[in-house]
Amino acid sequence: MEVDSDSASYKQKLEVLQQQEELIEDEEEQEQKEEDARRAKREADELEARTAQSLLPDTEVTDFSARAFRLSFSLCSFILNDSKRRTLV
Repeated sequence: MEVDSDSASYKQKLEVLQQQEELIEDEEEQEQKEEDARRAKREADELEARTAQSLLPDTEVTDFSARAFRLSFSLCSFILNDSKRRTLV
């Protein structure tokens, strides 16, 4: 009797391990699909940006880049100053 219960216990453990392995494989597949979707979106966004940029005259691209840089710089300065203010209070 004890051998039968041990055998059944091992079979149950094996089934659980197999189910866990299947779940892990499914999760890995899902993660890969999500990564592929993120990569495809990023590539599509980059292509859209390059296409839009290629349609603009060079002066507009330069002006836009300069404005974007100034805006980014201003935002960074604001965040730094705000964090300094918060630490002083």
